[in-house]
Amino acid sequence: MKKRTLFVTIAAVVLSLGIALVVYASNQLSAQENSEPDANTEEVFDKQSTQEKVDVTPMEETHNRASSSEIMKASAKNESLLHIPVYSEDALLFDTNGMFFLGRDAAFYYGRNARQNSTEGIMQRYPTDAIRIKDNGDMYSIHETDSGYRLFLFYDQSLDYATTIGFPVVVKDMLSYADFSGLKPGDSIEAVEAVDSVAGLHKKLYNEVWELNAKGAQGHADRGYPCTSIHYLSDGLLKIEYDMPEDGVLVISRIEFAPDYILTDPIGRKVDYKIEEIYLPEQ
Repeated sequence: MKKRTLFVTIAAVVLSLGIALVVYASNQLSAQENSEPDANTEEVFDKQSTQEKVDVTPMEETHNRASSSEIMKASAKNESLLHIPVYSEDALLFDTNGMFFLGRDAAFYYGRNARQNSTEGIMQRYPTDAIRIKDNGDMYSIHETDSGYRLFLFYDQSLDYATTIGFPVVVKDMLSYADFSGLKPGDSIEAVEAVDSVAGLHKKLYNEVWELNAKGAQGHADRGYPCTSIHYLSDGLLKIEYDMPEDGVLVISRIEFAPDYILTDPIGRKVDYKIEEIYLPEQ
């Protein structure tokens, strides 16, 4: 009897240890999925770059604090633009906690267990009641910075708007494709910035926030996500991709203009970036 009792006791201890190890491993895996390593390490291709926790309280109170796609869709039924919350430039465009990044297509997050680009998470961090559904069912939200830039985030209709889709779009000055006609592959990002200051925001992300080096930039490009700046124009959408031949130096590698405002993302989805004129910054 004593041997049987001892055996049962040992078995119970082993079982408890096994369960504890499974829980520990599960917690470690969850922590790894949500960690945010340096932008130049190999891990960045499966995770996000480090962000400091910051106060993202809007500089003006919003009327509604949407926390789910259902609330977003209800808000989007309003035809008038009630209110656009104003955030500091750093809080809205750079300290995003990995939920979105300028110049990174949301296809990067597709198929991951941890939906870092979830609508609910974004709306909890950056609440806004300025949300619109277009006639074709596409939806976007509108946010403002204290420096005059307006941010548009687009949401995946095929997933009932549960996550973002495509690139974040930042607009300040309404330009045309003709304004960029002098640019060509090999030109620096500074040449682009001289035309549209939005390029300077992308440069800041890569060089200052991520501190991306040439090897890291090439790694991103090899995975289908090169350094990119997006320019919303009066006559179309302009996507400019960059190489980084040496640390901190960004030069144009490819220019794509979409007069219909539609781009194909890295996994083959068509994304319509058309924004109603009434919601674009006043000129």
